[in-house]
Amino acid sequence: MLYQKVFVAGTFDGMHKGHTALLSEAFARGGKVTIGLTSDEFVKKFKKAKGGDFQSRKGELMRLYPGA
Repeated sequence: MLYQKVFVAGTFDGMHKGHTALLSEAFARGGKVTIGLTSDEFVKKFKKAKGGDFQSRKGELMRLYPGA
C-alpha cells in the first residue's frame, strides 16, 4: 500500500477492461478507495450512456468492489 486514501472518478457506464484496470490499481495502491460516480444529469449532457442510470451504475460498482 502506497497511500492511505485513493480517489478515482468516472461514469463507469458499461464496465470494461480500462475501468477494471483503473479500479484494480486503485485498490492495490490505497488502503481506502473512494469512487466518485457522475450524475445522470452529467451523463445526459456530455455522454451517451450505455450502462444505465446512476443507481444501476452504483449497484454494479458496489457488487464488483464491495470495499469501496
